[in-house]
Amino acid sequence: MSIEPIGIVTFLAGFLVLWFGPLLGIFFLTSFSLLGAAAAIQLPALGGTSIQPVHLMLAFFALSVMLQPKGLSLAMQSLTWPGPGYWLLMLVAYGVLTAVLLPRLFSGATVVFSPSRSAEGGHIITTALKPGAANITQTFYFASDLLCFAAIPPLVIRGGTRIVVRAIMVAAGLDLFFAVADLVTYVTHAPDVLAFIRNANYRLLDDGEIGGFKRIVGSFSEASAYGYATVGLYAFCLQLWLRGVGGAWTLTLSIALLMTLVLSTSTTVYATLAAYSLIVSVQCVTKLSRGDATSRMLVYLIAEVTAALALLALAALRPSVLAIFNDLFSAAVTNKLTTQSGIERSSWNTQAWRNTLDTLGMGTGLGSVRASTLVLAILANLGVVGLFGFGALFGSLAVARRTGPALTDEDHIGRAAISTCTALVIAALIGSPGVDLGLPFYTFAGLAGGLALQARGRRAAVPQLRAVERTPAMHGSAA
Repeated sequence: MSIEPIGIVTFLAGFLVLWFGPLLGIFFLTSFSLLGAAAAIQLPALGGTSIQPVHLMLAFFALSVMLQPKGLSLAMQSLTWPGPGYWLLMLVAYGVLTAVLLPRLFSGATVVFSPSRSAEGGHIITTALKPGAANITQTFYFASDLLCFAAIPPLVIRGGTRIVVRAIMVAAGLDLFFAVADLVTYVTHAPDVLAFIRNANYRLLDDGEIGGFKRIVGSFSEASAYGYATVGLYAFCLQLWLRGVGGAWTLTLSIALLMTLVLSTSTTVYATLAAYSLIVSVQCVTKLSRGDATSRMLVYLIAEVTAALALLALAALRPSVLAIFNDLFSAAVTNKLTTQSGIERSSWNTQAWRNTLDTLGMGTGLGSVRASTLVLAILANLGVVGLFGFGALFGSLAVARRTGPALTDEDHIGRAAISTCTALVIAALIGSPGVDLGLPFYTFAGLAGGLALQARGRRAAVPQLRAVERTPAMHGSAA
């Protein structure tokens, strides 16, 4: 085991969290979640596996939450029936069981595309099914998702909702900073400037171009990973603005994040934006027809129509300019399936379905199979039982706060968090290689779950958060 320099920084930040409390910790947690290509700790004994800074920070954050009065009991309350936490707990328990048993039960019975790591970085290999390091690492990630989800509601229930929102806004700003830094270092041929946050044992695709456009990867290992994280931040900022929570900052962040998503040249991002924009538009039109839409929703609809008309005008007046974007769209979407990456991902999905059939719908065990869409990843790894569990989790999230009209900012924030989860699920359905939806997803899910506990009248009479709450800089409303 070796600790990287950024790991030392993470440990120091973690000790600050233990000293000042979880209200500071949530800022570190959301910000460190952006370091998708960084390794805090290297584990050569597990095939070169890396522990990311965010997972190390999660341990400090969760501990700081549990050390608060009634922190543990509130966390456990978030995992009770019939909320999303209950289904996530069942999923994680079942996932651990499959990781231990199924690779042994079906050993050699089917051939899988499985993640592997070496000194040259991560890659996908074809091998007969057997227990491997990926079963351990994916179990760790899945358990971390549960810990993240359970650690957020105590913060929310005890009056920290605004701080959580502000932390997400800070993360959105940092995400934009890393996107700009990625572009600048590429243009100036100075990629080593970001080497300290690109030290994980992953295959880095940070210098790719499509249609003459640099693929934005920010602080992540590839454009699709950047796009997935940024889609969540964009959806949350957009929903807050549409619902009248926050002012110019939420609108500014939404527009800036959307611009980087368009320039990311990720097929998954483009498909997700199209599907999510359609959902948002339908919601706005529905509210408008009922007479309970905000003025911002009307502005959003007008902006969409204006953008469409502007594109049509551009096509008529400046065909040469439109041709540039047409080439980008063709390379990223239309011709994607004919590229090596597209062919490779299609073969993953084909084999994942074969793995499902070969194991009689039971799956190969958590972490055993790589796919390219969430449904097949779940079926191939966790089987039909896992697919039912995820369906129950998503369903319980969807109805978590639909108990009446949104009256307060907390109601709007909760529904914005649920909408953000929807956007991330769409992205995962299109291009997720595994069943781990990532800590950002479970941060938003935990925020929605915590606010749902309040809405159902489960809020406990507990002391106010201490330590960091006394710091003047931590007071105030969300941006």
